[in-house]
Amino acid sequence: MQKSIVLITGASSGIGREFAIQLDQDPSVNIDEFWLVARREKELQETASRLRHPSRLLVLDLTDQQSFVQIQRVLEQENPIVKFWVNNAGFGAYGLFENLPLERNLGMVQLNIAALVALSHISLPYLTKGSVLLNVASLAAYFPLAHFAVYSATKAFVKNFSVALAAELEPKGILVHTLSPGPVKTEFGVVASAGAKSFMDYGQDPAKTVKRCLAAVKRRSWWSHPSLGWKLMVWMSRWFSIKTVARFSRKFMVRSSRS
Repeated sequence: MQKSIVLITGASSGIGREFAIQLDQDPSVNIDEFWLVARREKELQETASRLRHPSRLLVLDLTDQQSFVQIQRVLEQENPIVKFWVNNAGFGAYGLFENLPLERNLGMVQLNIAALVALSHISLPYLTKGSVLLNVASLAAYFPLAHFAVYSATKAFVKNFSVALAAELEPKGILVHTLSPGPVKTEFGVVASAGAKSFMDYGQDPAKTVKRCLAAVKRRSWWSHPSLGWKLMVWMSRWFSIKTVARFSRKFMVRSSRS
C-alpha cells in the first residue's frame, strides 16, 4: 500500500515547524509519515521530537539544485501519496539593493522562487484529489518595498504563480493555497538583519498564523492573510499607486529600523 505523507520545507523552526506540529495533531489529516526538509539537522530533529507520527529528515540546502534531485529520487523510490506539501523555505535580506552582496540577492531568488517552482513541479505526480499544495508568500507580495526590493519581488512571484497554479489544478480537486503573512515572530528578522528585526518584534504568533491558515485551507480557500490588519493592508494595496508605496517604504522602513 502507498503511504500518505506531509512534506514541509523550512521545517526546522518558525512557521514550518508550526505547520508540522498542527498537522500532526489534526485527526482529519490521515497520514503515515512526515517528511521534514531543512539545512539544520539538529533543529529538524527537534521538530521531529514534537510529532506523534514518524518523520523522515531530509537535511538539504534548497539553494543547491542537487537537493531537488535527491527529493525526486526519494519520491520515486517511495511513491507516496502527498496529502500536504508545504513550500515554506525562504528568506529575506534587509537593506539597499546596491549595498547587499550580489550573492545574497541571488540567494533570495534561488530559494524563494527557483526552489519553490522546482519543488511544486516535483510534487505534482504525487498529489491526488483532496491534496493541498501550500506556498508561503508574504504581505510584501502586495507592495514594492524599498530596502526589501528583491524579497518583496520574489514573494509577488510566489503569490501570482500560486494563484495561477490553483486555477490549473482545481479541476483535479487539488487545492493550491497561498499564505501571505505580515510580520511573524520567527527567526526571519534575525536572518534579514537588525533593520527587519524591529518589525518582527511586533509580529503575530506563528501558532496563531498557522491555525488561521489551516482553517482557510479547510474552507478550500485559495489564499489567506490570517490577521484583520493584514487583510486591511491587502485591501488598501488596491487603492495606492505602486510608486507611492515604494517611496513611502523608502522613508518609513529606514525610520522604523532606527527606532
